[in-house]
Amino acid sequence: MMYEDETGYKKGKIQKRKIVETEIFSVDKRIKIISEIFAITEKKGEEST
Repeated sequence: MMYEDETGYKKGKIQKRKIVETEIFSVDKRIKIISEIFAITEKKGEEST
């Protein structure tokens, strides 16, 4: 019984870590997308002048 509780606790810890990792990844992705859009708009601004 004690062993089951131990593995259940560890499983929950791993799941929490996975959620945090995916959140960090999505933030990085968003920053990359935003910076790419910004670079495109900067180029368009240069072309018009």
